[in-house]
Amino acid sequence: MVEIHDIVYALIEQYPRKDYCFRSRIIRLVYLVDWKSLLRYNHRVMTIPWYYDAKRGPYNPIIEKSIEARKDLFYFSDIENAETHAQKRIYYLKPEAKYMPQLDAKVMSVIAEVVEITKDMGWQQFNTVVHSTYPLITGVRGRLINLEIALNEYKRRRGLQG
Repeated sequence: MVEIHDIVYALIEQYPRKDYCFRSRIIRLVYLVDWKSLLRYNHRVMTIPWYYDAKRGPYNPIIEKSIEARKDLFYFSDIENAETHAQKRIYYLKPEAKYMPQLDAKVMSVIAEVVEITKDMGWQQFNTVVHSTYPLITGVRGRLINLEIALNEYKRRRGLQG
């Protein structure tokens, strides 16, 4: 398994729209990387549990804590959402960090694919993609998401082998 900060660093580094790297999108991107890796390679990249939060979708507070603990790699800015007046936290890479994430080629390919698929999506379209993943379609809000069980059920329903 890899470190959260390595995945987040690679995501932000590859994401062409730095203004899209706000907290809720980053957390959902990490979820998509974890799910996509499991789909493609039968192997999760994270050891953290995912919760299907009623307001946040796939969530685990460990992600933002891990990002904010790495002050050597990341900094953030809180801005006000013009429509809702709620605060949005945008994460950035520290330019002086010159960090190389410790990720293998498989994880990097999944990250690149997730970035490519989502890079031009506005929030609504992006959120629709996240919520259309099998674990969320079949999950129960307010409960733990078991990605491995979701994968087995997904494969069984699709007639795929495990």
